Amino acid sequence: MSAGPLVKPHGTPSRAIGLASERVLPYLLIAPAALLVGMVFVYPAVHNAWLSLWDWKLTAPGQATFVGLSNYVELFRNNQVFRQAFNFTLVYTVVTLVVSLLLGLVAALLLHPLSTTRRLLVGLLLLPYMISPVAAGLGWGLIWGREFGLANFLLGAVGAEPVMWLAKPVPAAAALMTTEIWRSIPFVSLVLLAGLAAIPSELYEAARLDGASPWQEIRTITLPLLMPSLSLVIVFETIFKLRVFDLIIALTGGGPGTSTHSLGVVLYRLYFRYFEGGSSAAVGIILLLLGGVLAFVYLKLTGEARR
Repeated sequence: MSAGPLVKPHGTPSRAIGLASERVLPYLLIAPAALLVGMVFVYPAVHNAWLSLWDWKLTAPGQATFVGLSNYVELFRNNQVFRQAFNFTLVYTVVTLVVSLLLGLVAALLLHPLSTTRRLLVGLLLLPYMISPVAAGLGWGLIWGREFGLANFLLGAVGAEPVMWLAKPVPAAAALMTTEIWRSIPFVSLVLLAGLAAIPSELYEAARLDGASPWQEIRTITLPLLMPSLSLVIVFETIFKLRVFDLIIALTGGGPGTSTHSLGVVLYRLYFRYFEGGSSAAVGIILLLLGGVLAFVYLKLTGEARR
């Protein structure tokens, strides 16, 4: 009698090993990337959080006292400059983000679909984003100048009085936000243009056959299908605007007074001017948590909108 083919039962050790290797393989493949992220982001963040729990100064190395959350309490309770910078950073982020999104969306809609002429316009649109924040701040500083600035020249052309843009808190904040919006529109427009290019044209053709107006096409087709691109733009732009530093230093220097201090400027001055290591580390962690919370809220809202 010839023996039939050997069939291993379902629960043999070799099959269990195969299933285990299938489960482990994805983790092995992403292990290098996870290790790199841990080295570049996780470890510095955790180490900075640990440093924020100590009272230490650059002028007294080796002399540190564990104070727990006292640095955070001190910042919010007794540091008026920090509280002002915290509020200004939030206002700056919200205003510049909303206006950049609206203007960037309008620019993307006007440039879509791309033609030869519109491709040239896209190239010109990229120019503000190709300029470094410091160069943009110095250049716009000339525009906001009191005597020979372009902004006051245009105001004078319509009979208005010149404004001391960088010498008063509200005009300085407006000048700073306008410059940031000018820099942000290219990035927003390019990402949204890529999102518009991914939307099938058949959807618009079907909508026109049904008698839909241009506004109905935007509301029912364009905006829902642009949600992934909008989510990407919102998260990145939120992070960019929360950590603003170089543009403020180049344009207003944080002034007049401390009216345009951002959290990044406060962190810089706590560490390099006052040598407060623990407090500056606490500001860094607050900035990190603030960005994470806002990004989570935006993703949650856009996720619900997609549904």
